[in-house]
Amino acid sequence: MVDMIFSRRSIQARLNDIRGKVTDGARAELVRKLNVPNSHRLAAMWELLVIHGLRDQGELAIEEEKVTGKRPDITFNGATSFTADITTVSDDGRDEENPYDELSQEIERQKTKLGLPIGGVDVRVGSYRERAGKGERTNLKIPRRGKIREFVRERIMPSVRQQLSEDSDPIVVAIDEDEIELSVTIRRTSDGYSYGSYAAYSAPQSLDRNPLYNALKAKAKQLKSLEGVTGIIVCDGDTECLRKPGIGFQNFTAEQIIEHFLSQNSSIDFVLAVSVHEEQRHVLQIDPPERTVRAVFRTQRGLPQSPALEKTFRAMLAELPAPVCAPINGATRALEAIPKLGFHGGGSLSSGGNSVPISKLKISSRELMEVMAGDLSVERMNEMRRWKGRKENAPSKMGNPFQLMLDQGHLPTSMKVISGGEKDDDWIEIEFGPPDPAISKFV
Repeated sequence: MVDMIFSRRSIQARLNDIRGKVTDGARAELVRKLNVPNSHRLAAMWELLVIHGLRDQGELAIEEEKVTGKRPDITFNGATSFTADITTVSDDGRDEENPYDELSQEIERQKTKLGLPIGGVDVRVGSYRERAGKGERTNLKIPRRGKIREFVRERIMPSVRQQLSEDSDPIVVAIDEDEIELSVTIRRTSDGYSYGSYAAYSAPQSLDRNPLYNALKAKAKQLKSLEGVTGIIVCDGDTECLRKPGIGFQNFTAEQIIEHFLSQNSSIDFVLAVSVHEEQRHVLQIDPPERTVRAVFRTQRGLPQSPALEKTFRAMLAELPAPVCAPINGATRALEAIPKLGFHGGGSLSSGGNSVPISKLKISSRELMEVMAGDLSVERMNEMRRWKGRKENAPSKMGNPFQLMLDQGHLPTSMKVISGGEKDDDWIEIEFGPPDPAISKFV
């Protein structure tokens, strides 16, 4: 995992690039926000990427005070001129109203206290629709956030304990009431994974009651009365609104929501929406999914500056780094103080034949440093890689190659660093030689 949607190295490279293009104060403020683990971190990341993409296309001012006293995020003068605010949209509000993740996590927490293995839980919940503005919205039939712990403790766990005493497998708890509808299946043996099913409550089913429209409306108020071309750049902080709609003819697309917004707000000349899309993965797919940046650009009809604006934003988007994780994971990582895994668990082995069982071993640079520093145990490294420890009896697993080479008298003959580029890790490639008499028998 990484710290945000884009790699930390790519973010730092762009912080370096904007030096001299914006004031030192503006750059320092971006650095401050990026270093604080909270929900504003993603917004600062997107703001930096927009600024970076525009830096060489014209004159750029950040939060320049206008005669009205307002300070829009960007004032740009290049092939065309505009002022714009940047906003990052998430589904936090809908998640608060439909706390499925908290429910499943609480079930996991309380059932593991009973000695059941991690994972092996399947939580399925019902839903209902209600009118919302010019459309509908979906809500899950589960307790409110503040009632989750009590609900699991009093309504689910007594039945789990009873079925445990009866040696039932799987354990099944079902509740079907007016406001609560769910089924929980717990297996007594587990592969470490849990599953679930619920309606897409965050998919936009109303043109004017969704996170995207709400964010645009809030920015329209801030930009009102500014002279010249004004617009809004909206970025993906983990919201269904900026992705393709799921199955269901009542779901609205980002394009439809933006066009509806512009029709209702003539003071805003354009909207650019930027999101990260992840390819649909096959259930058996091993390779990581491909992630791409997707943009939606709409202007008021007949706006003379439309071609120049589109050209400017195409050039801006071309400067974006490759996304390394989905917004849902990036939003979670942005709340954490310590950067997460790099290439941990990855790498490769090259067989060398009879005299050298392993000729080359490639491993994460960060992982190796953490093991040497004592921050990562060998046992945890073995677990991540499915390597067998020295005392572990697991015929299906490969032995730890470092232990294997040491036991057979082989030492490294060379090591080199293979750069990971903008990815947040490098590789260490270790080459082994034939048995070394320093630690092996004479021949």
